[in-house]
Amino acid sequence: PGAAIDHTGGAATKASAEIAKFGIKKAAEKWLSEPSIQKTYEALVTRLEQSDQRFIVFVDDIDRLTSAEIRSLMQMVKTVGRLPNVTYCLAYDRRIVWTALRDFAPGEGPRSGYAEKIVQHELEVPVPSRMGLMRMLDAGLPEMPPAPSATIRWVEMLQAGLNRWIRHPRDVVRLSNAMHFTWTALDGEVDAHDVLCMEALRLFDRKAFDWIRDNRDLLLGEGQAYDR
Repeated sequence: PGAAIDHTGGAATKASAEIAKFGIKKAAEKWLSEPSIQKTYEALVTRLEQSDQRFIVFVDDIDRLTSAEIRSLMQMVKTVGRLPNVTYCLAYDRRIVWTALRDFAPGEGPRSGYAEKIVQHELEVPVPSRMGLMRMLDAGLPEMPPAPSATIRWVEMLQAGLNRWIRHPRDVVRLSNAMHFTWTALDGEVDAHDVLCMEALRLFDRKAFDWIRDNRDLLLGEGQAYDR
């Protein structure tokens, strides 16, 4: 070990101490002048109690978070969920969320220890039918010529393609958004329902779409297949 020597006779040491003391004093004053988290929370509770309004906070796609993020989010809801006049609506896949919470809630369902402190009432949203999804798709697509429902070709497109790919409302939204962009540029140039199926293929079976794109010479005329 070595000894530190102050060649200024202690003046530098005193100056450093004064600077440090000044910094600590300013930090303490700043901390004391700002409301604490607890006081802020109490003020918010008072404001909400005095308000004649009710608030609903929607939190969607919780099941798309990582397990650690799910636990942090649910802990946050548990902590601030007691605010007056505030209701939280959480949307999630039960299996994924309960698996992430199993360290806190080893059981299944909302009545499972830790989880029952968060979820007061649970509603199960039914899985949409294939017909319902097709109606959603029809309503979300841009203005297009009507589907040739009586033809075998369109029936095959539905059975082998769209009905197989579209399983959730999110799939409908993705395909509808893609068609609003693509069909605007191709309107009047090609068959609308060919474009619909190709966009669905691009979104939901990218490997097949890439093979078709890379082997279009083989499909449209003479050429050699290219394997990816």
